Amino acid sequence: MNNDENRPQCDDKNTSKNSTIAVKEAACNTPTAAAAAAAAKHEGTNLKEYNNLMPKTIDEIKEIQARGRKLLIRKKYIKRPRPGLPNQPQKSEEELKLEELQKEKDMKELPQHIVYSKYYSDDEFEYRHVVLPKNLARWLPQGQLLQPKQWIDFGVHQSTGWEHYMIYKPEPHILLFKREKDYLNKYGDHNPQYPPEIVKQIKLEQAQQKEQEQQQQQQQKNTENPDTKNSPPLLPAPAPLSLPPHHQHNFNK
Repeated sequence: MNNDENRPQCDDKNTSKNSTIAVKEAACNTPTAAAAAAAAKHEGTNLKEYNNLMPKTIDEIKEIQARGRKLLIRKKYIKRPRPGLPNQPQKSEEELKLEELQKEKDMKELPQHIVYSKYYSDDEFEYRHVVLPKNLARWLPQGQLLQPKQWIDFGVHQSTGWEHYMIYKPEPHILLFKREKDYLNKYGDHNPQYPPEIVKQIKLEQAQQKEQEQQQQQQQKNTENPDTKNSPPLLPAPAPLSLPPHHQHNFNK
């Protein structure tokens, strides 16, 4: 068989081979139904469906990282309802009224059992602590430092200058106070931390004590100088005011 007879058969084989390759390439280049659906899903969002394939360009890697950061941020700031404490039943008006009456009773009867410590100091401040009965301390405002009017209402009565500076959490019925060292010697007891009606009595008591001290000084001078013909007679010292036990003012308190 000559070469001319064999040539058409070779051409037919090459043609069929080329057509097979073309069909495979067309199949590879033609999107499948799943790919078409994914493209339609992300149409207009500029997102790509990678199908777990590794990105091939830097831009694709940047895009994936940016999308990941957005997802993390969204997940991080999602507001979800937190499981709270079970709702406590609201107290009735009668229960609130009874509670208020009990509070008034405790604040009236228990201050006489308050215990005051002695002073202790460092280079800058002097300190003291005041121990309240626990049944009285339960009415204290929770989680806040007290102002003078507040601790006065609870029956804590003391001299001028004290400041409630710390909440002692293990035992909140113990109130911790401080003030400048030697405060009374420097400034005097000019504003006692007592109820207003008792402060007036304390001021009068202070004035009487001062007058008594002046008379004693004058009497001592007259004793040292016998010539007292022209000096006026001395008056007896005034009697101290009678205050309830837990209202008696101690000038070193």
